[in-house]
Amino acid sequence: MSMWSPLRFELNRPVVIGHRGLPEIALENTKRSFELAIQTKCDAVEVDVHVASDGHVICLHDDDLLRVAGQDARASSLTLKEARALFPALLDYETFLSMTGSMPVMIDTKECSKEEFEVIADATERSGPLDRFMFSVMNFELAHIIRERWPQVAISAHAHRGLDFVRMAEEIEARFVRLLPEDCVPGQIARLHEEGYATLAVASPLSSTRTSTNPDALQTLADLGIRAIITDRCDWAMETLTKRTAA
Repeated sequence: MSMWSPLRFELNRPVVIGHRGLPEIALENTKRSFELAIQTKCDAVEVDVHVASDGHVICLHDDDLLRVAGQDARASSLTLKEARALFPALLDYETFLSMTGSMPVMIDTKECSKEEFEVIADATERSGPLDRFMFSVMNFELAHIIRERWPQVAISAHAHRGLDFVRMAEEIEARFVRLLPEDCVPGQIARLHEEGYATLAVASPLSSTRTSTNPDALQTLADLGIRAIITDRCDWAMETLTKRTAA
């Protein structure tokens, strides 16, 4: 059974997912960011991946190094060595997989091509059993590519404006549905749970863009019955939600 089966998370609180590690303390998607997230004992971590020109998979959100390193260079045009020369903190996916051990991991493959996904998939398979992984997808094409390769792997359908994410979730047998803030309403959440999906929030109804980091936002999502929360402050989330459960 997948670690991402909702039945495996009997916590009496939302599952806490460290978004790119602990990025408000250490730079996102770096080794230090994930080390700090793991130290909080959060339930899972989320990572973004791209494929470098030499076939190495790297942990990076944007398709270039401009925001994280001030270098206007596309990741796909650089080898791992070249990318690290510009951005020394760049983490390779193989190291990420090793350091997270058996911890549940959410993988955001962005808008990768079929060829790029196959490279990511091969690297993922080499690391061991697939039951700890969940892939977050935002389009039908990639969702079907993932499901074709792995009939049982966990997938989260990412709500996207203009996308019928419920239809996509049905077609690909997704386990989680990742909601936008405007979708975080009791009726919608209840319907999704009744249909067998677990709900995952990347941001609170209190915010239109940011992940949920403050106690009020975290409490709001927990009160709504959201099953999992992606947050830039998994340390605060663990403290806030654990106290809420104990109260």
